[in-house]
Amino acid sequence: MPNKFWHGVIEKRSQEDKGDWTEFSEGGKDAMKTLEK
Repeated sequence: MPNKFWHGVIEKRSQEDKGDWTEFSEGGKDAMKTLEK
């Protein structure tokens, strides 16, 4: 579920708005990789 939200909302925002969203997106991806293990 978090993965769908991430790709549907956060990824879209980070591509459109750039700025802080890009860093937030990268940090979230790292966190999800950790949770998958």
